[in-house]
Amino acid sequence: MTDTYSALQPIIDGLDITPLTPGEVADLVGSMSAAGAGWVPADAGPVWWLHAELGYGYLVGRHVDGAWTLAGPDGHAVSALNPSWNQVRIFQPGNELILYREGDRIAGTRRTLTDTTMAAGQPNTRNLRIERAAAALRTPAVFPVVRDPSTGLTAVIPEPRRGRTPVTLTVREHFSRDEDTGAIRVAAVCWDRYRGGESDALIDGDRELADRPSS
Repeated sequence: MTDTYSALQPIIDGLDITPLTPGEVADLVGSMSAAGAGWVPADAGPVWWLHAELGYGYLVGRHVDGAWTLAGPDGHAVSALNPSWNQVRIFQPGNELILYREGDRIAGTRRTLTDTTMAAGQPNTRNLRIERAAAALRTPAVFPVVRDPSTGLTAVIPEPRRGRTPVTLTVREHFSRDEDTGAIRVAAVCWDRYRGGESDALIDGDRELADRPSS
């Protein structure tokens, strides 16, 4: 029997793409509601991050110890994901979950890093410095808010900082090769993780760092 979903997906080197089940979608959406239903990820990982695109802006979040902390563009906590969202990206190292709308229903896709044969080349990893200097966390904000001095634009980073190291966002570019022309193109860009904050110790297992007081 042919897997219709798999047959429709492009072959992208180093990336396994599968649909989320209706139950997984319901659990994810429920975990970001005001009721705060629990979400137990199928994939191992102590930290997940969230970026939700709204019709008028965005929300961010961080999932640790079974619960989400969500915040708006000003860094202040919000109780639930706004129902007007367009797309939700949830990610941890090597795994990315995308929620999107198909008419009146919500669907989802899982994109997982794999060690498959690379016809177009290994994924290209980029570390994007998303702030020029470490920003102070100002109460009552739950996440740091940074401002670009050259443009005046601000952004909230869903990653508590340790020390004065600026936070970076790691993304992966995955490639695909056209079987007819041989042309190689970037077929997917996956968000992988934040670096420079408290999650480094949780993900990398550096307990000495985790127990060290913040500077």
